[in-house]
Amino acid sequence: MKSDGFKTYIPLKERQNVKDRGDYTVVDKDGVVHDEVSGLIMPPKHYDGREFCKIYKAGVVQMSDLSMPALRVLLYFMSCMWYTSSISFDIEKCMEFTKYKNKSYIYKALAELKKKYMIEKVRNLEYRLNPNMFYKGNTMKLIGKHKK
Repeated sequence: MKSDGFKTYIPLKERQNVKDRGDYTVVDKDGVVHDEVSGLIMPPKHYDGREFCKIYKAGVVQMSDLSMPALRVLLYFMSCMWYTSSISFDIEKCMEFTKYKNKSYIYKALAELKKKYMIEKVRNLEYRLNPNMFYKGNTMKLIGKHKK
């Protein structure tokens, strides 16, 4: 990458590794060439800090068959979902989220979600979403822990 003792200028937008005759040459975003660099220089990782919930294909298929009250209650559960496996259920907050004035819609929706194996009751006022359909966290870490 050198010619006649001068460093070659290569305009690049980001830093990258360039393989050159058995050694590594790094070109900065400004185009400055650095020869004989030891180690690996990588661009910084950018993480999205917004909250999320994974929905697997099985969850999408089941969601398409739900009634409107059941779908709204499921969305309430997903909005309350955290990295723990169980979700505390507050019917007043659920009614505020779903905009229903009558509790019967909520109870019918819970029954429908249980019937379709989308949620299960852990104990009184505590539910768990089916992790094969909806999940928050890293399943690979969870699988790795159980293998040991």
